[in-house]
Amino acid sequence: DAGRTSGVSSGSASPAENTGLQPPPRKPEARDGDYGDGDGSNGFGDLLRPGTHRFRAFVASAAGTMFEWYEFALFGAFADIIGMHFFPASDPAEALRYSFVLFFVGFLTRPLGAVVFGYVGDRYGRIPVLVWTAVLMLGPTLAMTLIPPYRQIGALSTLLLVVCRILQGLSLGGQAGSGITFVLESVEPRHRAKMGSLFHATGALGSLAANLASGALRQSLSPEALHAWGWKVPFYAGVFLLIIGARLRTSLRETGPGANGAKEGVGEGPTSPGQAAEQMRVRARRVGWLIVVSMLFMVFGFWAYVFVPAYLTSVREPPLRSAYTIAAVAQLSYCLSLLVFAYASDRLHLHHGRSRQLFLVGGALLSVVAFPAASYGLQHLDAWGCALALTSVSVVHAIYGGSLPVYVFEHAGPLETRVSTISVLWALGATAFGGTMPSICEALSDAYDGLVAPSCYIALAALASATAVVLGERALDPRSKLIVSRASFEHLVDEDD
Repeated sequence: DAGRTSGVSSGSASPAENTGLQPPPRKPEARDGDYGDGDGSNGFGDLLRPGTHRFRAFVASAAGTMFEWYEFALFGAFADIIGMHFFPASDPAEALRYSFVLFFVGFLTRPLGAVVFGYVGDRYGRIPVLVWTAVLMLGPTLAMTLIPPYRQIGALSTLLLVVCRILQGLSLGGQAGSGITFVLESVEPRHRAKMGSLFHATGALGSLAANLASGALRQSLSPEALHAWGWKVPFYAGVFLLIIGARLRTSLRETGPGANGAKEGVGEGPTSPGQAAEQMRVRARRVGWLIVVSMLFMVFGFWAYVFVPAYLTSVREPPLRSAYTIAAVAQLSYCLSLLVFAYASDRLHLHHGRSRQLFLVGGALLSVVAFPAASYGLQHLDAWGCALALTSVSVVHAIYGGSLPVYVFEHAGPLETRVSTISVLWALGATAFGGTMPSICEALSDAYDGLVAPSCYIALAALASATAVVLGERALDPRSKLIVSRASFEHLVDEDD
């Protein structure tokens, strides 16, 4: 205790030393080296040193994100089987259509979950949200594997599955925003691009694990065994991941307003109805702008790792049995590229008001690469050609994805509203763009007979995100503090103080 007290005192003795780029020394999570500079290196080893709070924060929070994308990819990987199991589908194409509609249903309740859990996270702290969202996800995921098929109980089977997806959506609406906020608040500025990308990469690894599992099961089990029980096995594995994540989250220290008391850090709030209305307008503009900025990320993952493998397996002639292995290779390449670009971002300090450069490069390249690679390669080439096409697009997307988490965090507003802002923008964006992506792609590919039209949609999303970065920062009123300029991070740290 004496050592801790002296450490805090020495850290706050000289105001000149607090440049705004260092974490507030008076917060509990800044002690014990958990939030400090470590050995002074700028690499991943210093960032994820075992035993530190930021290491525990990353593992516990990333477990939820990994499961989120793991479950998404599993649902897409077994969309044909789920459609035949829970709906009166007569052929694989119809089953795929039913499943993608149900896929979207789970997104409809995400905004409600974001509002409720976002308020809790801002008012009482991040940890309660992280724990309860993991607990809420457990029941529906396990129940989904226990529901009898449509041929046994009819429409009740479909109804019960819809209820499960709704509850999962509520949980994920709070999990996504609180998880990334907590992780980035747990590290110092020079590590935030790397930490955000690691967090982002765990989602891709979850999707990778799902594609590997589904590919192995499809190649090793007979169709009868796969339809009877094989598709349920990976979901059981996901339940164990949730249990581990929920247990780890109970041992973490708070980073938000609840760090030193349930309501500490919560501002006084608006003093008049007019001020409250203005604050709501500012937050609405902030959320709307960041939704468009994140649009490319929302659509790309669902297109590349959910729709494309399902299309190659169920619709393309001839079907490509190795489609999920190809998706797994592309995802692994994406994860590795993501870490490389994130490391470069931190080394070159591109995230301090200049991460727009990576957005523009990534968005422009995707607009050029996504269309020819997907429209021709995935439609006409053999397995090796499809692997090269999907991997190339994934690596280019990592340029954009590596800068997205910290960019959104820096522009999400003050500490007192940060979780709700990120949660709501993520939930609305995921619902509007991510949840509809498989169905839109399926409809476009069916109407225009191939992958050309879905690829055009990806190119338009890349153009929209890049345009939002260029125009949004200039067009929005700087007096609203909606968008902060080069000194953005300094303002954010001052607000955290």
